[in-house]
Amino acid sequence: MSRYTPIRLFRRRVSALLLGILLFPLVVWVPRWHRRCYSYLHRLWLKTSDEPVWLTRNRHLEDRGL
Repeated sequence: MSRYTPIRLFRRRVSALLLGILLFPLVVWVPRWHRRCYSYLHRLWLKTSDEPVWLTRNRHLEDRGL
């Protein structure tokens, strides 16, 4: 598993923020898109390594005993 460098993580989060601002009008006017857009932005924000977000989340939950 390769963790992202701090600058790469910063760029990903800034791009997620800018994309969220750009998509906001579309999300407001097309109600069915808000789940899809916010789900994508959430994954973009959370990704901190090369492994899939769901796998990272599962490992984190297993470590906590859930």
